[in-house]
Amino acid sequence: MAIVANLLLPSETVQLDPAWIKGVYFTDSGRNSHAAILATALGIPVFIDKPGHTRALRHGETITFNDDNGEITAEA
Repeated sequence: MAIVANLLLPSETVQLDPAWIKGVYFTDSGRNSHAAILATALGIPVFIDKPGHTRALRHGETITFNDDNGEITAEA
């Protein structure tokens, strides 16, 4: 499972289980946000929104994270 979020509180982030959460895609947070730093420390890959990309996502789409190049793709 992956999480797509505008932001996460640090208290929410530390509760994420790396066995279940395969990536976090932040649409309104930077790589230096507390949540991104905590997720990375937990071993969860963090992806940061690229301008205009989030608007292309639709509810229910399958999102694929490419850890090698940071690309995110969505499929209906």
